[in-house]
Amino acid sequence: MILRNIQMTSKIEFQPLQIEEDDFDEFIDEFDTQLENDNDDDDDDEWDESNIDFDMALEEIRHRRRHRHRRDSHCRNIWYGIIFIVVVVVVGIILAVYIVPRRTRIQHDDQDSTSSNHPSNIHTDSNANDNSIAQPTTTSPKYSVQLSDGKMYELIDIQNKNQQDLKIHHDKSRFTQGLTYSKHSNILFESFGLYGQSGLCQLDPITGMSTKCVNVDRKYFAEGMQVYMDKHGNEEKLIQITWKEQMGFIYNAKTLEHLESFEFTTKRNEGWGICLDEENHEFVVSDGSEYLHFWDVDSLAEKRRVKVQRMNGEPAYKMNELEFVHGKVLANVWYEDVILVIDPVTGKCESEYDLSTLWPRAERNKEHADVLNGISVSKDDGILYITGKNWDRMYTMKLKGFS
Repeated sequence: MILRNIQMTSKIEFQPLQIEEDDFDEFIDEFDTQLENDNDDDDDDEWDESNIDFDMALEEIRHRRRHRHRRDSHCRNIWYGIIFIVVVVVVGIILAVYIVPRRTRIQHDDQDSTSSNHPSNIHTDSNANDNSIAQPTTTSPKYSVQLSDGKMYELIDIQNKNQQDLKIHHDKSRFTQGLTYSKHSNILFESFGLYGQSGLCQLDPITGMSTKCVNVDRKYFAEGMQVYMDKHGNEEKLIQITWKEQMGFIYNAKTLEHLESFEFTTKRNEGWGICLDEENHEFVVSDGSEYLHFWDVDSLAEKRRVKVQRMNGEPAYKMNELEFVHGKVLANVWYEDVILVIDPVTGKCESEYDLSTLWPRAERNKEHADVLNGISVSKDDGILYITGKNWDRMYTMKLKGFS
């Protein structure tokens, strides 16, 4: 027993206790028990109060227990401090990474022009004459809109219905691949695909009703289309591309008469969307890859390619229907209800608009309608036509933060 290890002399000379710290509690319990036994039997030879200095023994015990308690309290305080620091760091990371402004101001034009002076993602055709390539210009938007901003568009009533239902008629049998509007003739043109069902139509820009249509040969899957003026400025034409056939067609925009065919190549050797940068005399073409291809309007020769990057840093795959507005390329994305706003020089997405609430997927599935695809300018600045594949409706809208 621990208590019996206490060494005493007949002169009541106290020797230091040799007790392990972990035995303190056991020692005290034993000590108290022994005292109780002595009170019951003062003649017990195993314990004689006169032979030990209780005060000194108990004082050492108390001292060593206080020392242990102070040491334990100090250790606890250290751990509490470490835990507090970890919590502060974690909260700081969450604030820095996830709690971001819903709308961020874009850098000034001079900062943007500095970055655009080093377009490392622009690929130029080595056979092209550098002096013949028009240098695109770019401007900075007022705001950067993100998908997390939610609904950042406003529907416009071009039919003066004065009611909440702002839908414009659209033929739901059409697998829409492209919309393009002519301010010269005030006609909206549509290209639609699928093998055996491809064609193009002229539409009334107010009612959406078809006024003239032609079919495309059954062996072709028609894709995007763009209206443009010929190099002499005398006649409006339409250029239409196909999906996998690497074949395109030129039409008379007024009569829809087929004028000529041409072959083309892209990174994936496919055609998806096409639009016109009129100022730089270039067609901009998508093929489902992360690249935009820039063709000369007259020769249809590729001048360069630009790799496009989403706002999250990922490559912008599956860009589909295209439109060129205010120096920017607007792009639908295959199987995403979004519109990307792309700088044609740097390839960076400056904004991404979420259109998932325009006609929610759950609702349109009941009507067997497919993905959002179809975007065009209108006669009014900033107002866009928007539709989708096999949709029974079109909308006109403004994108907030984009002018």
